[in-house]
Amino acid sequence: MNFYNINNPTEKVSLKEAVLKSVTRVSDLYMPEYIPILSSEFFNRLNCTSLQKIAFNVSKAMFGQDIPDIALENIINKALNFEIPLRQLDKNLYVLELFHGPTLAFKDVGARFMAGLFGFFFRMKTVILPFL
Repeated sequence: MNFYNINNPTEKVSLKEAVLKSVTRVSDLYMPEYIPILSSEFFNRLNCTSLQKIAFNVSKAMFGQDIPDIALENIINKALNFEIPLRQLDKNLYVLELFHGPTLAFKDVGARFMAGLFGFFFRMKTVILPFL
């Protein structure tokens, strides 16, 4: 899947380029060209599926062409190794408490996953880092 720069939609890059450029160019934010549709079975089983497995299924749909399953699983298991409870606020209103990570900030969820992606691409021998 390709990703486009929201500041310059004609700029389309691979996942690896989007991850590495987002670290070096602060003003850039990349979005996927499309959002994959997950099966109804996926949604029907959410109540009995672990957070890590949900994250894997969503991530595989988005990044599966670019990252092997085992690497993606490892990234997710390291990034989401703390509780993220779902709290019911009202009859049909729920919220995820994203502040249970190591720094007690919601950013622990996304930043740790992003760090895992960066580490994966950094370890690949084909990575060229423009800032080194």
